[in-house]
Amino acid sequence: MRSDLELMRRMGDLQGLPRNRWESLSTALDHVFAISPAVLPVYHGELYLELHRGTLTSQAEIKRYNRRLESALHRMEFLEAMLALRGVSSGVVAEGTLGSLLESIAALRDRAWKIVLTNQFHDILPGSSVRSVNEEAIESYHRAEAALQQAWELAEAAAGADDRSAVCYWNSRSLPVSSLVPSEEGTAGAQLFHAPDQQICPVTLATSGPLACTASDGTDPAPSGGFTLTGDTITGRWHTVTFDGTGAISSCILRASGIELVCPGRALNTLTLSDDVPCNWDAWDIEEDYELGSVRHPVLTSREILSEGELFIQIRQTFEVGIRSHLQQDVMLYAHTPRIDFITKVDWQEDHTILRVQFPTVIKSDTGLFDIPFGYIRRNAHENDRLDRARFEVSAHQWAAVEDAQLTAALLSNSSYGYRIKDGTLSLSLLRAPTAPDPIADRGLHTFTYSFYPRERGIARVMQEALAVNEPLAPLKGPLAPLFASPVLRILNSSCETGEVSVVLEGCKRADAEQGSAQGAARPIVLRLRETLGVSARCTIVLAAELRGRDVYETTLLEDPEGQLVQGAEGERGAGDACEQLVMTFRPFEVKTLLIT
Repeated sequence: MRSDLELMRRMGDLQGLPRNRWESLSTALDHVFAISPAVLPVYHGELYLELHRGTLTSQAEIKRYNRRLESALHRMEFLEAMLALRGVSSGVVAEGTLGSLLESIAALRDRAWKIVLTNQFHDILPGSSVRSVNEEAIESYHRAEAALQQAWELAEAAAGADDRSAVCYWNSRSLPVSSLVPSEEGTAGAQLFHAPDQQICPVTLATSGPLACTASDGTDPAPSGGFTLTGDTITGRWHTVTFDGTGAISSCILRASGIELVCPGRALNTLTLSDDVPCNWDAWDIEEDYELGSVRHPVLTSREILSEGELFIQIRQTFEVGIRSHLQQDVMLYAHTPRIDFITKVDWQEDHTILRVQFPTVIKSDTGLFDIPFGYIRRNAHENDRLDRARFEVSAHQWAAVEDAQLTAALLSNSSYGYRIKDGTLSLSLLRAPTAPDPIADRGLHTFTYSFYPRERGIARVMQEALAVNEPLAPLKGPLAPLFASPVLRILNSSCETGEVSVVLEGCKRADAEQGSAQGAARPIVLRLRETLGVSARCTIVLAAELRGRDVYETTLLEDPEGQLVQGAEGERGAGDACEQLVMTFRPFEVKTLLIT
């Protein structure tokens, strides 16, 4: 500290350096804010931290729990709001018990949220904690899941649901979602699915529209088509794929256009192992030259077709990985979507090794697209300068994509965050094996899914498929289905330059108790909307009957109750006037919060 102070004293008025002086932070910022913005330099784009890239992958189990619980909490908040809006009117809950039921659910939901948010603090979610902290985090996630399960059971018990109740499937997002769901043996169109834990169950395809439930049986007619096998080549509705002797996909021809998607001489789903020995911080860092050393590949030991039918074909491959690890992977090709899933189970026992997967495509683009909260970001997909070279591992949430004027190819994940796009190749870090500060970080069993999604140009369907991977349709006991008999809102004429739907409902929940004195079901309802494609959009929002006639305020993200009264579709209105439709405009990636009192 003494040397630092002496250095600052000498630099205060040193030729060749800007003059400087000691001030408090608030005083220094007052000086900055007093300067006209027109003369301040502006940096466009992200401020990329050229360090700690390993935290996007370390402690994979903690990252999977975080992703899973974020989705579960979103659904729980939605269920709670719909109970408040429709619980009594739909006959789901008795009027005298609704208030206490909602408060009990809110307490359990808050308990889970506090656990998730605590674990997002520095060093826990990044995976750079000591062993005892990681063990405590996993145990706390178990408590969070138990709290949310208890909240669901309270709602089901209040609605009179029991083990004999029929099950439907619920989509809590405002984009259509299709998922494979369990079914009874003998159900028409059902097909056997082999889970990674060796359980075998019949499944059918269920499709739900935005913010709605499936039919009572949760099944849809099987897509027409099926699959044709010729040696190591499989032809389905969307593409013809050929497996090579390593377990990778050496050819993927899109049937609609006849285009070969795989870069010549390479293969999709190429798994690689590289030495991972950071210079300084073991769990924190990945070095730029990790691929310059010995790059090894898992050894394919078996391949078999587990299930083939009208819905999908399931190919199971097993590999020997590194020195003492084993990997089992189910490759899923579907009739209802061109998405290819790779359901992966790994017994990971390596040291200082990183496991990655690559998808080299023929798509040439100078930039790649990466999913971030409430939008996506474009990053350079080349290494022209030092900053581009430093971005050899970048963060993204559910997907990363590359596109040209004709095609889009996306890499999706339900748990990983470390991506790279370079020269048309999409890649993802799956597992690391640091030894400090946790000496056995990531060793053990892991189960996760990543997916490859090719299609004609357009990013909106990539987002829809990422939802199907991360938030498949959730089972809902039949007595709760009336809560979702109709959407809480409909978004019409969500128009933009691409002609795709760009405005979606991101969340629906009850306002916090602090926002006014109203308690129980009388709390305001919060609707969070956002523009997803990065374009200007204008849309009409049709509110559900239960929300009509209420005051609608546009507020801040903090849900300030002193927001501005929203104009309805028919023009200005005052408090108490009926409001059935709202006309709203959105700037690119804008988030709007509505408070309905």
